[in-house]
Amino acid sequence: MSDDRHVPDSPARRRPGPTAVIAAALALLLGAGLLAVRSLADRGPAPSVAVDQAATTSRGADVTARSTPPTPTPSADVPTVAAGRPAGPADGDGQGTATAFLTAWQGGDWARMQALVLDPSDDMTRVYGGLSTRLHVTRTQVRPGAWTPGPDAGRLAYHVTLTLDGLGDAGWDSAVDVARAADGWRVRFTAPTLYPGLQVGQRLDLVPGGDPALTDRRGRPLTDDAELAANLVGHGATDTAGASGLVRVLAGQGQGPGTALAVVDAVTGQRAAVVAQWHGGRVATTLDLDVQRAAERALAGAPGPAALVAIDTATGEVRAMADRPSSGVPASIGAAVAPGSTFKIVTATAALLAGQDPAATVQCTPSVTVGGRTIVNHEGQQTGPMSLTTAFAVSCNTAFVRLAAGLPASAVHDAAALYGFDGGAPLPIASVGGSAPLPANAAETAEGAIGQGRVTASPLQLASVAAAVADGTWRQPHVLPCPACAAHPVPVAGTLRTMMRAVVTRGTATQLAGLPDVYGKTGTAEYGGGSPPATHAWFVGWQGRTAFAVLVHDGVSGSAVAVPVAATFLRALGS
Repeated sequence: MSDDRHVPDSPARRRPGPTAVIAAALALLLGAGLLAVRSLADRGPAPSVAVDQAATTSRGADVTARSTPPTPTPSADVPTVAAGRPAGPADGDGQGTATAFLTAWQGGDWARMQALVLDPSDDMTRVYGGLSTRLHVTRTQVRPGAWTPGPDAGRLAYHVTLTLDGLGDAGWDSAVDVARAADGWRVRFTAPTLYPGLQVGQRLDLVPGGDPALTDRRGRPLTDDAELAANLVGHGATDTAGASGLVRVLAGQGQGPGTALAVVDAVTGQRAAVVAQWHGGRVATTLDLDVQRAAERALAGAPGPAALVAIDTATGEVRAMADRPSSGVPASIGAAVAPGSTFKIVTATAALLAGQDPAATVQCTPSVTVGGRTIVNHEGQQTGPMSLTTAFAVSCNTAFVRLAAGLPASAVHDAAALYGFDGGAPLPIASVGGSAPLPANAAETAEGAIGQGRVTASPLQLASVAAAVADGTWRQPHVLPCPACAAHPVPVAGTLRTMMRAVVTRGTATQLAGLPDVYGKTGTAEYGGGSPPATHAWFVGWQGRTAFAVLVHDGVSGSAVAVPVAATFLRALGS
């Protein structure tokens, strides 16, 4: 029963910096080509030297670092000695060897790195050169860290920062392991030497990632609000889940995703970890975090599960969509339930379009039977002869059943179409609008007149109805710029405004009379078929340019439950 109980692979080589020249001189003085580095206990960490990455040619950008390589076949472009070991100095101390390895990486000297590894089959051109080409590295900075010595082995920690062309910096911490060999100290290269935790068969690569930075209309990140982050923003495509929410929509429009540096499987491309990511740009939505927070505060006082949507009356832009609880399918945009007496706005529109005078007398009886369906009014409700405006204000069911019965069979359905009741999804994300099918018989006409039967709507839809009456044009609600969104004029909006003001001044929402210029319509919608029937409580309306709809599941009545939530919202909005 409906009453109102209402986001050139390599740069040109630059001249070596002073520090690099000094390092080379020291290497010559030592006769072994190693950079002598004192213990960090005496000097602290070695300074980072900025050297631009040299142009290189990868012999296999996709080859993965191997921790247990097979027996090598000597390559023509890698110097070798009789024993098959790459030529180059290796005598000295372990820390110097590790530092020389890192200095060579920073300078893009893959041959030098090759000369320092223990196992010649660990191809540094393929590993580090491939990395540089694949990631479009324009600058490499390596800072040695703590040295951990051992009798025949040691480890030098380091931090590396790579600058990727067009993206920015990415860095991580790892370590170089060295071991004493027959001819001196060598780097014991494994996959984690390049990146911590890197496994055999994995590599570092650029992949889609870094969702667009969605903001409210004032530029504040929507992720500042946990509810919007969960129910509206969504996330980009990964290997374990598809894209969702507005991120999916923007990706389809070419506005995302951004780029991520990730650890991926070299064969399948499946990502195992994200090292860094760059967003696909900033995208402003129509949401307003101030309005959103006011809505969330209002729902905190609701007696049960509830939802509230706020829309700008002049544009159709959604300002807030709040739900309590915030988990699960958001009822604010996803609930398709009976709108109850709030749908009398549509029925009144049909009557006014047919020429009904809002001052004309209608009969509000305790009950009426149409097509075998008996409709009653709320016990104790005002009955008797009254104007259509008064019947609307006090939400007389029987008067509106009689009103619809005297209209053409498609009148209410056609009026609903003016307000976007077409069964479609209003938003580009999963959302529900409104549905008002053509009635099959007199009983369905009677039920539909008071928002019951097969008529359904979401808070999003009903907030758009209130916005349409306030402005005179129904606009499809939207959260992103929508130049192609539907819009329909509502010719009788002026009269409807008078009727909705009467609801607040002398009808079922007088609790709001103390707030300036509030317009609205209450609703109590039956569902489930129990005895007594379960009900949802509704209140829709507007103040200024903010239209809203409140739904309280299992609320006693719109007047008793939904109106107080609306009052709290409006007060919070004005504070």
